Amino acid sequence: MQATTAARYWAASVVRMRDMMVISSHNGNHSLPGGPMMPSVPQLPGPTTVAVQLEAGFFGFFTGIVAQIKNHQAYDVADGQLLGIEGAQVTPPDPATTIPLLAGEVFTSGQPELSCRKGVFQGYKVWLTRPGQPKKEIGFSTSRRFNVEEPLPASGTAEIWSFETQYRYQNLPFGQVSQPINLTVRG
Repeated sequence: MQATTAARYWAASVVRMRDMMVISSHNGNHSLPGGPMMPSVPQLPGPTTVAVQLEAGFFGFFTGIVAQIKNHQAYDVADGQLLGIEGAQVTPPDPATTIPLLAGEVFTSGQPELSCRKGVFQGYKVWLTRPGQPKKEIGFSTSRRFNVEEPLPASGTAEIWSFETQYRYQNLPFGQVSQPINLTVRG
């Protein structure tokens, strides 16, 4: 309603100014005076922002649609760029320089927990070497943290456990094995 009123006012003022300039007395031999200035366009209030709430499951639904589009036999990358569903090209990691950075700590329960940044990889394989035993694979983690669920040493004793990890990329071992970390685990 305010916009309509402001537009009418502005249009009427333009017509008045035009009439003043056209009807003003002037002689063809004389140059026209500067004349009155045209009124400026009125400033209207901007649109109000409205908070949008997405329905639960929207992102799963949208991801499914994008997957269908990209998997279609007639899909072209140029079409995906126009639709805004093609991301930036990510250079693959270099296996010669990729080494997981492994960290760990022992909780009050005595169980060790390892931490390794996963990044673009599917996860990482974890190996444990206990005193007097060969190195063995103890699991695969798809998250940053890995809880070691090995039996603790006998009560009242302590052992130094050595852990190593290696990333997986496209279902294959990738890069180098991490530097071993040693944790003192008590029974």
